[in-house]
Amino acid sequence: MIIIVVDANVEQLLAVVGAPYDTLEEVIGISGPSDSNINIGSLKDLGVRYRELLMVGSTGMLNLGCSVRPETRCVFIQRSCGYSWRKSLGFADIQRVISLTKGQNKDCIVMVDNCYGEFVETSEPPMVGADLIAGSLIKNPGGTIAPCGGYIAGRKGLVEAAAARLSAPGLGVDCGSTPGHISFSPDGWGGSQGRFTNSRSNGSQRISGATPSFCTSS
Repeated sequence: MIIIVVDANVEQLLAVVGAPYDTLEEVIGISGPSDSNINIGSLKDLGVRYRELLMVGSTGMLNLGCSVRPETRCVFIQRSCGYSWRKSLGFADIQRVISLTKGQNKDCIVMVDNCYGEFVETSEPPMVGADLIAGSLIKNPGGTIAPCGGYIAGRKGLVEAAAARLSAPGLGVDCGSTPGHISFSPDGWGGSQGRFTNSRSNGSQRISGATPSFCTSS
């Protein structure tokens, strides 16, 4: 006899279309360097458990219909096929996933990685109940022209939580975006050239980056 013990106090992330992009694996905590500092700050490090389903045709939808548990805090949908052989999800597919999820746990957060999905249909996931969406501004929205950046949109409280995680509690989106060159130096600001000065090696490194844009709804 096999006994499965589930701790209802442990939050769970459920990816419903298979493995996410490999760039998210260390964020989740399912891969990382083999040293003592593995996955520090990851969801796993914060006590969040992870499961994934393979969304293959109608069978995948049937599996999802009995997979959302009381401890499932968030269902993660990757809209694009990414590097897998499955088809990318259309708007109707996302709508059905959200309906199946909320039917099992109305408090479960549904998050959609909307990369490559923007503007390809007349509606977007929040219009059918997605709680949070995120994407890159260098893909569809940026028309391959924008050099950097991303966006997060959805329920106000969740967007604010994401902003606090990105910057710091109390700062959130108030720190604004920081496109272009950012200057840091152990001895103070590195000057107008946007250089990070390393006083030990007498070297310097140019740093570029940007924080995401945020859009909220109540």
